[in-house]
Formats: sequence, structure tokens, C-alpha cells
Amino acid sequence: MSGWLAITRDGRLLRENNEDGSPTGQGRPVQMGLDNELKVVAASEYGHSVAVDLISGVIALDFERLGVQNGTVEIEGVRAYLAICEETNIVGEYKERIATEPDEKGDYFITYNDLVWRPIWFNRMISTLPGAVVCIGAQTTLPADLGGHNVQKLVSLFPDGRVGIS
Repeated sequence: MSGWLAITRDGRLLRENNEDGSPTGQGRPVQMGLDNELKVVAASEYGHSVAVDLISGVIALDFERLGVQNGTVEIEGVRAYLAICEETNIVGEYKERIATEPDEKGDYFITYNDLVWRPIWFNRMISTLPGAVVCIGAQTTLPADLGGHNVQKLVSLFPDGRVGIS
């Protein structure tokens, strides 16, 4: 795999490059990411690969293969997994609590929904480096009862082979 790759919630595989390395001409599906229509975004460059699970907020580093089988995302040969955390709490385990208004008897329903993760993925040119820094990650906004602030994690792939995490 080279360039970026995305897997939609309905299991479609979107690629920057064809199998032979030629460009597909597709731009990154940014709007699909904002509309919560993606399961995974991934990038591969400079000898490293990074996949971001937009369902659970987990990042897979240096995987060997990423694909879809019968609608299930498969990531093989992962060197390391990173959970997006807020200090010592794994953010992907948080839930948004939604309560209905009490009815005339005082009864109400509470539902717990997963947080919605949005992809971060871009390239940045820096004048002191021989190529673009490839950046990929995820962000979510916590519910008000959990602080209501934005939490994000970004992995940067540098042209000299270094990997940065912020």
C-alpha cells in the first residue's frame, strides 16, 4: 500500500493509488469522514504504515496488510496499537449519556452512545525536509458531562523514517 486508503462503514475500499502505483484521481473523502461514514483511514509512506480505527479510536502502527473481508476490516501484522487517551483514560471506552425527559410518571430512558471520531489526515511541507510530512490521526469532542473538550492524537511520518506522535 502506498498513499492513503479509507474504508467506509458499508465496507467499500477507497484508495489514493491503484495496485500498480498509478493515482486513482480520487481526493481524500474528507466530507465522508466528517459525516461519520468511514470506519478506517490509513496512510503509508517512508517505510511506515498507520491505520486509524474511527469506531474505537485506536491507531495501528506498521501493519503489513489492511483490507475488508465480508464487510469486516482486517488489519494484519501490526507492530503496535495505540489507544487515544486523556491522561490515564482510554477515550474510546467513553460513552455519551443521553436521557429523555421524564414522562408524567417520572419514568425516563437513558441510552449510551459511542463517541464519534473524525479523521485528521494531511501532508505538510517543511522547508528543512526533503519531502512532505504525512500526518494522520483522529479527534472527537467529549460530551459536556466529560468536559466537553476536543481530544485528538496525530501520528506524523517523516521523510527520514522517523515517526512522531502528538
